[in-house]
Amino acid sequence: MKRSNRFMAVIAVILAFALTFTGVSIPVNAAATSTVKSITVKNLPSNTLTLKARKTFTLKTNTTSGNLKFSTSNKKIVTVSSTGKIKAVKKGSANITISLKSNAKIKKVVKVTVGQPATRVKVNKSALTIKKGRSAVIKATVGPNTTSNKKVIWKSSNSKIAKVSVSGRVTAVRGGRATITAIAADGSGKKAI
Repeated sequence: MKRSNRFMAVIAVILAFALTFTGVSIPVNAAATSTVKSITVKNLPSNTLTLKARKTFTLKTNTTSGNLKFSTSNKKIVTVSSTGKIKAVKKGSANITISLKSNAKIKKVVKVTVGQPATRVKVNKSALTIKKGRSAVIKATVGPNTTSNKKVIWKSSNSKIAKVSVSGRVTAVRGGRATITAIAADGSGKKAI
């Protein structure tokens, strides 16, 4: 029995050296070890979307659509496929809920409005000089007048130089240059710098 155990130990050591020095690798299933803690929609600046009737939009998330369940709060307004493709049916609003198949508590809600998306965003200032510690407000208008969602999302290219609030107030943090962008919140992709 002792000889058998020693023989097995020697074989195990030889195999370990062989695997180490021959470059053979054993694949590991990374999907089994990583877990999704939250769902994010990568192709919307906020969790809102405006579409014209009969238009479609496919949601892109931080996880594969095969792991997700998509549902709509009102099929008469908006439908959604199992891959996240939204289709606007008629005027109104509905919520699209994205949840993990393995854990329904992990979810994201996208509000979809069937109406007029933004076709342009304009800002009232094309350049701004502000002293350190001071601030100024930039105003944005979203057009046309019939746009269903006129909200914008403000972003700074470098918040260490200039930060911007949700209302468009720009505060100079230190010397340098930064770009402030107003992005239509309706998912149309329209923006002004």
